[in-house]
Amino acid sequence: MGSTSSTPAPARRSKAASRLRSVRALQASVNTVYVPLAIEAGRPRIKQMMLDAGVVTARPTQANPNPFATNVTSFGLGTTAEVTPLSMANAYGTLMNRGVHSAPRFIVETRDADGSLITEGPGPTRPNRAMATDVADRVVEAIAAAAQTGRIGDGKIFVIPVETALRIRTGERDNDAV
Repeated sequence: MGSTSSTPAPARRSKAASRLRSVRALQASVNTVYVPLAIEAGRPRIKQMMLDAGVVTARPTQANPNPFATNVTSFGLGTTAEVTPLSMANAYGTLMNRGVHSAPRFIVETRDADGSLITEGPGPTRPNRAMATDVADRVVEAIAAAAQTGRIGDGKIFVIPVETALRIRTGERDNDAV
């Protein structure tokens, strides 16, 4: 006997799948939940947001002249970007900075043993908005909720200069989190 629902089966499955909340999807690493979002937002827009947030792409080679193409089967960090501690810290820093990216600076200046200036590094870069504030805030909330176990070791997130702190385990913010 067939279904009495007037909704086609694929639509019912889609609605059921949409009930899987993003936090639970993060916890369980259910990446298929994000495929409809990527289709709706558009992969070129996602790529640009990742670049604006500070994710470093793999370098072009002769064999792969466009390693960060948006038409590949897998469009994630692991296949299209350099997943290094600096690249990830840069992108997560953008999220914690409420969507504003500031390029990292490694050397501000070099001085000799007497304190005389030898060289000056590049000046500060101008911060740029990589994503809307509410988007960054929702992503941080989802990551924190997915990472929260309630046990010591859940971690803290700091933005330098430390303007915001978040203790993952308890959800405390700012001075209470330090």
